[in-house]
Amino acid sequence: MKVMILLVAFFLSGGAFAAAETKEFDGNGLQNLKIKNSSGDVRITLSTDQKAIVIADKVKFDKDCKLEMKRFGDDLLISVEGDSWIGSWFGGKDCKVNFEIKVPSKIAASIKNGSGDVELIGTQGAVDISVGSGNVAINADSKDVNVKTGSGSVQAKGLSGNAFVKTGSGDITLAYAVAPTKAEVDVKTGSGDATLTVPAATKLLSDFKAGSGRLVNEVGDTANADFKVSMRAGSGDLTIKKAE
Repeated sequence: MKVMILLVAFFLSGGAFAAAETKEFDGNGLQNLKIKNSSGDVRITLSTDQKAIVIADKVKFDKDCKLEMKRFGDDLLISVEGDSWIGSWFGGKDCKVNFEIKVPSKIAASIKNGSGDVELIGTQGAVDISVGSGNVAINADSKDVNVKTGSGSVQAKGLSGNAFVKTGSGDITLAYAVAPTKAEVDVKTGSGDATLTVPAATKLLSDFKAGSGRLVNEVGDTANADFKVSMRAGSGDLTIKKAE
């Protein structure tokens, strides 16, 4: 009986000691960063040279967890998967890996994270992020941003084109570095405030709808504007602000 209890405690605690693994890749010609992580934080910043560096901190990593980090053509592929029946039986999260990643600036990022925060800084390229539970922070020059999170706040700065952001519960804060002449913003939050900040001279056409909360548009609408803004909230304030 003692042995069984010890085994259960071992598996519930993660089944393995934490360890870090680092890999370095040639960044020349790298165009896409693709990440699939079951649990853990992901932080992406710029490298100082034409290299890509991935540091994987294995917080929980039992024998059935699989970590893959490789370059395939123009893509840098990173994935964590696990199929431990013991962890599933007892409700444990067997595979938790925190990532620190450095990449060249001109790269598109596609990230799927089960739970954990995602931070992206300095890149120039399309951004596609999906998180089950966790906050998302973006400070990047991107003309195409797509973010979905079940629960967590979303912050995005440096926008210059389309932005599609949806969260089940959490605040959304978006800021444009320049006023786009033609773009689309679609913001949806089940519960939380949504704020869009744009340059004062921006010409846009807005469409607001909230179950409960204030609706504010400081820049006003311009008929036939090609910058379309749609904001929806089940419960929360919707605001379009002028940049100071």
